[in-house]
Amino acid sequence: MPSSGYLTLYTVIDLCRRYVLSWMISTKENASLARQLMDESAARYGIQPNQLTIHQDRGAPMTAHRYIDQMVDLGIVLSHNRPRFSNDNA
Repeated sequence: MPSSGYLTLYTVIDLCRRYVLSWMISTKENASLARQLMDESAARYGIQPNQLTIHQDRGAPMTAHRYIDQMVDLGIVLSHNRPRFSNDNA
């Protein structure tokens, strides 16, 4: 177990079908890991530019400029929760 006492779970979920498409567990949370998961997911499922919208929280990795720039490069539209509302629906 990590010294911090917790693990971070990254998931990509199809909300319509309630199906987990890809996931990753890590001892740290950062934009590079989020980018890696999205790269792998887009390649695995053949996501074409402007085909996908991602709804996500406002955690630091999900709002990092490098991550957002990568999603723009992949042609993925981003949607975020309202500030301080963790239970927003997509």
